[in-house]
Amino acid sequence: MLLVPGAYSEVLPTLFQRAEDGRLAFGPAQSVMTAVSLEALADWVEFHDYMMEGHVRYDLRARPDPRGLLLDIRLKGDVRDKHVEPFVANYVRWAGLRCERT
Repeated sequence: MLLVPGAYSEVLPTLFQRAEDGRLAFGPAQSVMTAVSLEALADWVEFHDYMMEGHVRYDLRARPDPRGLLLDIRLKGDVRDKHVEPFVANYVRWAGLRCERT
C-alpha cells in the first residue's frame, strides 16, 4: 500500500484521468473496463500495463485517508509482479507527487 500525501480530492484527478473511451489512465497503464467516473477507484479496478518488456495486469484501489490518498495494489501472480509497485511509485512521481510505503 502506498500513501500519496495531499488532499484526496486533488490527488485523485492528478493521478488518474478518464479517457474519451471511458477507460481510466494511470501513467501509461489503462483500465481493462470502462468507468463512469474516477469514483470507481473506491473499489478494485484492473489495469493493463507494459513493463519489463512484457504485459502485466494488476488491480488498483484509491481510498481517502486523513493524510491523503491510499493506493492499494493487488497482484495477479505474474512473473513481473515484483516490478509493479516500483512502477506504480514512479507513475506517482511522474505526476509530480510523492508517495511512501505504508
